[in-house]
Amino acid sequence: MNRELLCKDCEHVILPSWPMRLLYGVQFSKCKKGYVEGRFDPVTGKSNPPYYAPASVVRVDRVICGPNAHAWQPRTKNDLFKYLKHVR
Repeated sequence: MNRELLCKDCEHVILPSWPMRLLYGVQFSKCKKGYVEGRFDPVTGKSNPPYYAPASVVRVDRVICGPNAHAWQPRTKNDLFKYLKHVR
């Protein structure tokens, strides 16, 4: 598990609004890599809207990102050296 590459520093994260961030922190952030298409349920006739999966779910899924943060990209120039150390 990579503890240096955090989801809050990733380019793909969608951070919650400031009031939510002040109340709950960044635990409720979403990831652009975890986009789930909307589906139509033919049994009930309802359609589920598309949504972004939480960053914690994407970080666990080894196909999308995984614990080693394979899809992580730096959000700012300050994290570029973390990225270079990770890519090796």
